[in-house]
Amino acid sequence: MNIRLQIYILVCCSFSLFGQEKSEDFRNQYEFTRFLMHQKLFDFASEELERLHFQYPNDRTILRDLVYSYRQMGDVSTIEKRLMNSSIKDSIINSEFIAALQINDYFQKSYSILTQDQPSNFSKYFQLKTCNELFLQDTRTARKTWEYSHIKDQELQSILTRSTDLKQKSTFVGAALSSILPGSGRVYAKDAKDGIISLLFVATTAYQSYRRFHANGIKSTSAWIYGGFSLGFYIANIYGTVKSVKRYNSLQWRSIHDDTKNYIRNLDF
Repeated sequence: MNIRLQIYILVCCSFSLFGQEKSEDFRNQYEFTRFLMHQKLFDFASEELERLHFQYPNDRTILRDLVYSYRQMGDVSTIEKRLMNSSIKDSIINSEFIAALQINDYFQKSYSILTQDQPSNFSKYFQLKTCNELFLQDTRTARKTWEYSHIKDQELQSILTRSTDLKQKSTFVGAALSSILPGSGRVYAKDAKDGIISLLFVATTAYQSYRRFHANGIKSTSAWIYGGFSLGFYIANIYGTVKSVKRYNSLQWRSIHDDTKNYIRNLDF
């Protein structure tokens, strides 16, 4: 039997002993959900919280914990349903929803909410807004947002500094280099292996074409065939260079992206 399920059943049985008096039932159930969340058993915690939310639909704390559990599970759609069916308006719940959207790559939607409704918690608002701008790779705006907030947060400050210092490669420069010397643009994009292969293909076919033209003249069929291959490899080399540069830039941002997501996951509202 799954160890998480064993813990769930064991604790369920233990807490049921304290439910003899109806006045203590809520406290026992709620403490149980807190235990489950502490153990990071968010799927089980959400089930218990759903029962409590059904019994006490206007309890703000229960809804907060329920949204938090779904955020940790990455279940954005269920959060939306719960918020649509609830009359509770709460800045913490709203921040939890924004964080859930960011973790699941709904950056435009989360940014739209951030620009429409500023949560009452000043620091959390600017933390979420800075992260959203980093997700959108808008480093300049993220820096301005962070400087305006005057928040002290070493972890987010470190991520922001790394994003600011990130050196992006230019697709234009890469393509220009490869057009002058095939393969050099890929070396520029830190893709030396493919760069060398591109140079060899273009150079070899071009040389074979040259030899046949030199030996048999302009009517040499094989010379034109090799020339066509060489031109094809040359064009493909430039196109491949642009892709290599984009891939390099994407990988550079991936580290920032992943660290920002981990930061959001651990953010406590």
